[in-house]
Amino acid sequence: MNEADIALYERMEKSLTNIAPSAQQIERIEAVRAGGKLLLGRILEQAPASRERSLALTHLEETVMWAVKSIVLEKV
Repeated sequence: MNEADIALYERMEKSLTNIAPSAQQIERIEAVRAGGKLLLGRILEQAPASRERSLALTHLEETVMWAVKSIVLEKV
């Protein structure tokens, strides 16, 4: 493997490892999730049932997931 592949492997290895968040990270994760729940409520209240709303909800779930992962993986 070349240097770029080694760096990629190391980054991906961390991403594929179960890492317990610290207490401070848990607080931040809960804040992100709370924001996601607020937006979830707005979408359900304001957007009519449709394919587009379903996509919005899927992407909201994905957004929260990636944000949480970024918090857990920082400084790893």
